[in-house]
Amino acid sequence: MKIISDYISAGKSTATIVAYPQNSISVIANIMKEVNLQSIPVLESPWNKKIIGIIKYDTIKELVS
Repeated sequence: MKIISDYISAGKSTATIVAYPQNSISVIANIMKEVNLQSIPVLESPWNKKIIGIIKYDTIKELVS
């Protein structure tokens, strides 16, 4: 199983990390902690790239396991 840091060490940008409404907030919190992101956009769907919100790490950090 690959983790986010594997993708980043392979040259992937953290700028491509987004969330969707169906994603688990605790998983998103763990990803944000791992790559040290303070916020990420929430897109409507993988097909519709409309930004419908922003998740800030400070508001969800208590969900990190």
